[in-house]
Order: sequence, then structure tokens, then C-alpha cells
Amino acid sequence: HIGYVEPEFYDELGRRRYTFHNNTLTEYQLADGTWRLYMPLSFNTFKSNLTVSSGGHYSLVYYSDDGGYTWTPAKNDTRDVMVGYNPENLDVDWAESKVIQCTDGSMRMYYSRGWIGCITYTESFDNGVTWEGHYSIPEMQTAKASHNLVQDKKTGYYYMVWVNNNPVKSRSNFSRTRGSVALSKDGKTW
Repeated sequence: HIGYVEPEFYDELGRRRYTFHNNTLTEYQLADGTWRLYMPLSFNTFKSNLTVSSGGHYSLVYYSDDGGYTWTPAKNDTRDVMVGYNPENLDVDWAESKVIQCTDGSMRMYYSRGWIGCITYTESFDNGVTWEGHYSIPEMQTAKASHNLVQDKKTGYYYMVWVNNNPVKSRSNFSRTRGSVALSKDGKTW
């Protein structure tokens, strides 16, 4: 690793606090020429004093303007924007996120491992310092499963790969039988 992210990895009861998921780190050039790294971390939520992870998550984006030597947390996290967030409701989830810069300069943090049953996102209009809104794309249904999102630097197109299944039941991890790919020219319209 290059630098450190400040939160302690374990809480006072020895429970793992946060998780860095595969393919979540991204880097974009801002309008002023600065290159900024984005790393959304998923924080586990626990019910009372249970000693194991109980399945709920919220996410906080950290960003770095010096190649990862120092990291700054966004001023808010997904608890501030997530519809229905309650720390005791462990079905409410926001994990495995990916931050992208859209063609209009705004940022979006997409996630698929959530409780709504489709691809969902929040937006930033200040380069990831703050996040606002909780939006879903019902046409892009998914069970609680990972996704990936990349931008082809040659064409500028964005590609999203996700598990395109209607969950067996609300908030279900299953079914995971059908992978899909979506294309966007702007990072917003799929």
C-alpha cells in the first residue's frame, strides 16, 4: 500500500469495521488538472453487541490528490442519502460501490449489492467531497451481487457488468444465473 486510511480496521469488540472490494479504486482528472483517486469503503453494521458481521453496510468515499499518500473522507456517507437507512435494520445495505466521472463532470457512485433489487447510485457535483440523492434504475434488476464498471479511454464509453436477475425474494442473494453488460456514452444513460 502507499498510504493509510484513518479508521481503525477493527472496533472495540474485535469486529471488522470496513471492507475494500475488488475493482473499486478509480482515478480521474479534475477540471483544474488534479488527478484524484477515489476509494469507496463499505462499513459493516452490527446489531447491538453481536461479535460477528450481521450483514448490513454503509459506504464512505475516500479520495486522494497525491497518488494515495494521504486520504480524505467525503463529508458525508451513504447513511445520509440512503432511503430507509436504519442501523438496526440489517437488511438495509450499500456495499461494493464504484465511483465514475460522468461526461458532464459530475460523479456517480453506483452499487449493486444492496437491498432495493436493482442498480442504484448517488451523485456528487463537487468532485466527491459530498454526495446527494439515492436513485435506482429499475430496468437494471439485480440480486445482491457484485458488479464492475469501467471506462474505455479510447472511445470514452462506459461498460457495466452485473448480475441481471430478479431476486428470488426481496433482498435475496439469489438468483445469480444471468450476467449482463450495459453501455453508456455519458456514465448516466444506460
